[in-house]
Amino acid sequence: MDAAFLLAAIPDQAAVLGVLLKPFSLGHLILLKRIGSPFLPSEPSERESVQASERDASTLPRSDASTARGPTLNDFLMAVLICSDSYEAGVEQLYELNDSEKTVETYKLWGKKCALADYQAEAKTFVEYLSAAKILDYYTKPKPREVRMGAPFWQVVFVQLLARTNLSESEILNRPLAKSYLDFMTLAELDGGLRFKTEDDIEIERRAKEYYEQLEANKPKAQQEQAEKAENKNSSSPSAISASSCKNLPP
Repeated sequence: MDAAFLLAAIPDQAAVLGVLLKPFSLGHLILLKRIGSPFLPSEPSERESVQASERDASTLPRSDASTARGPTLNDFLMAVLICSDSYEAGVEQLYELNDSEKTVETYKLWGKKCALADYQAEAKTFVEYLSAAKILDYYTKPKPREVRMGAPFWQVVFVQLLARTNLSESEILNRPLAKSYLDFMTLAELDGGLRFKTEDDIEIERRAKEYYEQLEANKPKAQQEQAEKAENKNSSSPSAISASSCKNLPP
């Protein structure tokens, strides 16, 4: 469990298409949402389970703006470009996109350098990089919440950290997203809103899952045995005695 917390605080470095990426941050998430990127990681409030899964680019959750067409190479390059710099630099870059000729030339030069790249492998690396918020796998809610917030989860995290810490807006937007989630959830735990799982909790869940799976696997066999017992019981009941055997009975 400690390893997950430490990884959230200091994530591994990642490089995609020859570009060294900065730790995936809240600012990166906002920028990807702003451009309707199909490379958007699911947020906790948007998924039934926070268990991370390995997915390739074709199965990534897509925003409304890109659902119809699916991810393109330009989507991929733009997402990598955004995640290679700070939030502030990304905002400036969005305004520069109005100069379409400059954007096309940039992509052409980059495309020549990456012409021999294995884009499936690179996309998989990028998806793994985006799933930096795996710390969310490790909490439980002690009781259901009565109030549902209308604000998106990333906005709630941003405002809470801004209001309850001495972090500046820029620091919150550029620090690792998993670290921001971790701090936000720790504040919630201090308030009694949730509880982080311990190693014992995780082990108990693992054993319970194995036991349930074993029960499910043995269910057909148990049903068959019950059916055979019922059949044997019926065949040996008095009503099942044949008529011919009744001839030998005394008057």
